[in-house]
Amino acid sequence: IIFPAVSIEITGVHSTGFILQAAFIVVSLMFFLYLLFKRYHSKIKAEKDRNAETIARYDALSAATHDAIWDHDLTTGKTFYNQRIKEVFGYTNEDLNDNEKWWFENIHPDDRERVKGKIDNILTETKPFWQDEYKFRCKNGEYKIVYDRSYIVRNSQGEPTRLIGAMIDITEVRSMEEKILQKKLKHKNNLGKAIIQAHEEERKWIKEELHEDVNQVLAAIKLYIQQVHTSKGQSEVLQRSLIQLDDAMTKIKKISNHL
Repeated sequence: IIFPAVSIEITGVHSTGFILQAAFIVVSLMFFLYLLFKRYHSKIKAEKDRNAETIARYDALSAATHDAIWDHDLTTGKTFYNQRIKEVFGYTNEDLNDNEKWWFENIHPDDRERVKGKIDNILTETKPFWQDEYKFRCKNGEYKIVYDRSYIVRNSQGEPTRLIGAMIDITEVRSMEEKILQKKLKHKNNLGKAIIQAHEEERKWIKEELHEDVNQVLAAIKLYIQQVHTSKGQSEVLQRSLIQLDDAMTKIKKISNHL
């Protein structure tokens, strides 16, 4: 670079040399800023690449497992969700912009405090896993039953820093289980009714047998004894026999009526 000679009166400094020095400083500063910007840009690009790779990995995992993957940073309070959580519950990207309280506020009121208390207890302990089942509100206001579990990441001091987990919609599974349970109860009820009916039929049959058959036989025997009793001799023995027959017939009638 050829600098034109400029007449600048600066005491103790030759004007051309001063310009060269200033230009050198400016160029050096610009080169330094360029290197700094390039390094910073490289870091940003590397971070974006890592995020893109992470998102792609989450999406691939969710496509394979059909789970809604989430990653909660305990230091910043921010949570990352993959695409699956939007598909399952119907929320949009705008709904998840401020997501620090989004998850907790959409848990069913009946489950909210229980779930929060369980997580708080796990975080204060040294256990590496958390899991729970609760009802979660969708965009349309309906609730789905989800099974949620996560791995707790801790630093070198053992303090929790991240929660990485997955939510799976088990509404249909629980619905099918409820239907199966209802069918089992209905079958058990019908079986119980059938057993009771069978017992009733058996008791009815025994009653009829005692009353109609056995009692009829005893009545016939009584008739024969009475005919003999009208004859001479052994009247006292026959009388006792008649008394015993009457007693037996009375007891059989009582048993048959009880059945």
